[in-house]
Amino acid sequence: MKRYAGVDGCRGGWVALVVEADGRPRELRFVERLADLMTPDLALAAVDMPTGFPDIAQKGGRDCERAARAALPGKTSSVFSAPSRKALAARDYRTACAKNGNGIGLSKQAFNLFPKMRELDALVRAKPRCRIVEAHPELAFARLAGAPVLAKKKTAEGRAARLALLAKAGLPEIADWLDLLPRKLVAPDDSIDAAVLALTALRVARGEAESFPPKPAKDRFAIPMAIWR
Repeated sequence: MKRYAGVDGCRGGWVALVVEADGRPRELRFVERLADLMTPDLALAAVDMPTGFPDIAQKGGRDCERAARAALPGKTSSVFSAPSRKALAARDYRTACAKNGNGIGLSKQAFNLFPKMRELDALVRAKPRCRIVEAHPELAFARLAGAPVLAKKKTAEGRAARLALLAKAGLPEIADWLDLLPRKLVAPDDSIDAAVLALTALRVARGEAESFPPKPAKDRFAIPMAIWR
């Protein structure tokens, strides 16, 4: 039986909500290496991390990031620009900024995610049996709510709003699953983000998802630069 997953990076590695084809949640799973999630029964994973990198950075980021920000008024800061491939290969912040291209710098937050970006990129380029698509939790929640969820996800208000949306969408169990994994490895908002991305994975599999932009460009390795919701 085919299964689907929403995946978010977390302090210790990656957290994934794995769901059945009918949308029933199967497990909330932590893995240190993303490749460990690629079991034979996993058909598609929606991951909150860039897939596809430009050779040279452009102002405002990739087309998909500009399109995603346009769909998230009031939450545009939640979408950071992916680095260029030359920058991604750099091992220190100053070099990464210098190699990004067009004089465009990088945030320290983005640079700190480089190891996970490189891990995901290597996996995508290895062409695993599982299809991997890029997704974004705030885009996914905006689709469920009909508008961006402005309350910050780390606040009690923001967590309650997101859990309510997940419950309405058929995942009421997530509220009770937030303490299943050690908080030193997985924060509650990481699990919540993984859950909403599992719904994105199902929509992609069913042909019901939206791609930002609708006709994405591909990078030098023919990887689409698209964010799905």
